[in-house]
Amino acid sequence: MKRFNKLISLILAILLAVCFVGCKETNTPPSSENASVNDTSSVISSVSSDVESNVSSDDTSSEAVSGNDNVVGQSKSIKVLAIGNSFSIDGMEYLWNVLHDAGYEEIVLGNLYIGGCSVGKHWKNIQSGEAAYVYLKNTYGEWLKIPDTPISFAITDHDWDIVTLQQNSGSSGKASTYGDIDNVFQYIKNQQPDAKIFWHMTWAYQQDTPSTAFANYDSNQLTMYNAITSAVEEKIVGNSYVDGIIPSGTAIQNVRTSYVGDIMTRDGNHLSYSHGRYTAAMTWFAALTGGDPDAITWVPTKYPELANDLPVIRQSVKDAIKTPLSYTQQATKK
Repeated sequence: MKRFNKLISLILAILLAVCFVGCKETNTPPSSENASVNDTSSVISSVSSDVESNVSSDDTSSEAVSGNDNVVGQSKSIKVLAIGNSFSIDGMEYLWNVLHDAGYEEIVLGNLYIGGCSVGKHWKNIQSGEAAYVYLKNTYGEWLKIPDTPISFAITDHDWDIVTLQQNSGSSGKASTYGDIDNVFQYIKNQQPDAKIFWHMTWAYQQDTPSTAFANYDSNQLTMYNAITSAVEEKIVGNSYVDGIIPSGTAIQNVRTSYVGDIMTRDGNHLSYSHGRYTAAMTWFAALTGGDPDAITWVPTKYPELANDLPVIRQSVKDAIKTPLSYTQQATKK
């Protein structure tokens, strides 16, 4: 009888929570029209979990958080915001699909985009409040664009689980250009104190890139890769603000050592729509959630050939997670 009464009380709590959130909808601004729905789902999910745990005390959790405190566990919800540039577009393009394939039900992805934007420029935009970004958002598998957006809007648009930052590619291997990272990190923490901060470590250019910035690294791919990892080791590893690293650059370099070869970009710099972006999305998934790349079977319908190379991509990602600052030789034959 006590258990029954407790169950009734919890059900009533759900109804009251829904009514409470529903009353707030009239005050929801147009720019956050989905917030009330998300809030309702969150409240119901929380109270429903209490119901389940009280009805079946010996139930084993199917949403256990990873043993690594620096990743978001395999729960049903994840919200990720990137403060980035075109390389964060490359990294996140397929992330919604990969997360959905892994069983995530509520997925909110945001990307504050300015082409070639550096950490220093992000900090200037934070200080000025300039509405300089295209805010890309994905909640159901398609990316929508909101132009002329300031950082202050996007970073408070949701209660983000994770916020990522990266350096622009030409300066990514120059530790001296990382001077404003702590200012940006502190801003993120001020706005989203519960969010984890991840650094997106980007990739070296393709050896035949036409980019003039490649000369900063003696026009050598491995020189650029080593410079990037050295800068990350100096400025990011051990930084008290940073909860983890997304080693996209190492995963890409790993695939390059395989039979796939140095074809991971579409223009020498930006990732290819097939192997490049897919590898990056798998790396984001594994780094942010602790999920197993072997569990992902989804591939973009436009690039079915990826299915043939899944073993080497998965292994490249797993090796990058294990040793994020050094590349690992992969299979040279299928």
